[in-house]
Amino acid sequence: MPTTLLEAHDDAACIASVHSAGRTGQVVEMLEGHRCSTVVLHWWNGTTTQTRRAVDLGCYFSINARNLRTAPALALIPPERLLPETDHPYADRAKDAQPGKVQGVERALAEQQQSFRIRAWQNFGQLMDNAGAMERLPTKAQGIIFSVRQ
Repeated sequence: MPTTLLEAHDDAACIASVHSAGRTGQVVEMLEGHRCSTVVLHWWNGTTTQTRRAVDLGCYFSINARNLRTAPALALIPPERLLPETDHPYADRAKDAQPGKVQGVERALAEQQQSFRIRAWQNFGQLMDNAGAMERLPTKAQGIIFSVRQ
């Protein structure tokens, strides 16, 4: 029987969203030795070393437009591991800020790579496959994922 949340996560078809702000080093240390291909590090602001370790562990990263300006280590994250942050993508306090509004991060990332929206759906699909949880998604979301697969 699992004794920690991470042990339970290792044995379940699930995705863990881990908020790491202010504790990136401790979070990476805790993740070592666990199944991390279904862990999303939320609002990542780790150092270069911490980012490399998290990438090596197989983590995904949810980011917003502010992260792109304030966390230079994000350049170390492979594009296939980036996801737009949807619960609080409005860190700039814009007048029209609302959860789920990801155009700012899409625009910023589009400067670095073509069609980030398609890449984000591909990444999300891989994350769901890693978790063994694709069938838990609504049919419409599954259809989008299957339509953008390479």
